Amino acid sequence: MSDIEKCKRCGCDWYHPCEGGCYWVDDELCSSCATEDELKMYEEIKQAHIDYFSSAIGLDRKNESKLNENISVSKLAHNKGE
Repeated sequence: MSDIEKCKRCGCDWYHPCEGGCYWVDDELCSSCATEDELKMYEEIKQAHIDYFSSAIGLDRKNESKLNENISVSKLAHNKGE
């Protein structure tokens, strides 16, 4: 059994993303396979995490973009299969 997380719908993984790139929206679901409702829920959860951690570490709104950049870097690494 493999320890590599795979999308339950298309089978892509961290090292073999979907053509055109994708990112994880749930433990076993990539953005290419997610429905509009699933993508919306992912964005709402992501924003809730950003809001929570921003307030927890005292990050003000002008520095919040740095947190968003870090999240985007994670997505880009998956898109490139790194």
